[in-house]
Amino acid sequence: MKVFIIKNIVNKFGIVVWGCALATTPLYARRIMGKLEILISRNKNTLKFLLTIFSGIATFIFIYIAFDTFVIDRIDQRIKDPAYIRELSTSLRPFLIFDKNGIVTYDHGATKYVNDIKVKIGKHKTYNIQVVKEITIKCNKYLNTAPLLDYIDVDQYTYDVKRIKQYSWKYEFKPMLAILAESNEKKSDNIYILEILL
Repeated sequence: MKVFIIKNIVNKFGIVVWGCALATTPLYARRIMGKLEILISRNKNTLKFLLTIFSGIATFIFIYIAFDTFVIDRIDQRIKDPAYIRELSTSLRPFLIFDKNGIVTYDHGATKYVNDIKVKIGKHKTYNIQVVKEITIKCNKYLNTAPLLDYIDVDQYTYDVKRIKQYSWKYEFKPMLAILAESNEKKSDNIYILEILL
């Protein structure tokens, strides 16, 4: 006769449970089942306590998984929202684009830092063409670093920047290479990109 016996000892409560997984005769199975019924009837409170603990742990795990899934879904929806992406982009890297008249043609969150833009145009020393002499940026709050100024133009410049007032910056341009347009051709307008460094 092969009898497989499962022995489980619960240390805290000192309960010894004998069970039979497989018995060759129904007599052994009936005896073991009878002993299990007696053991269970004597320790109902302990079993209720254990079931309460296990159900509490299972409930906690279920709530944690559900909450974690909910939070991940909300974050996923938020970072895929175009309005949120734009808001985040404008707060991390604000910039604007303006023309030779100081008119802002595109704003990416930088106009809240800039009050006024003045572009001074003058004649080239050698050639009879119009070139940028200086640009003054008036900000509405103190910036530790001068805004980064870039331009899109056929001419090439270097510039020096200095703070002229608490909130204003002056960019003095020095032409390196000026492209001469034919008399019957209109020279393209300069486009300037101003990025606020936070």
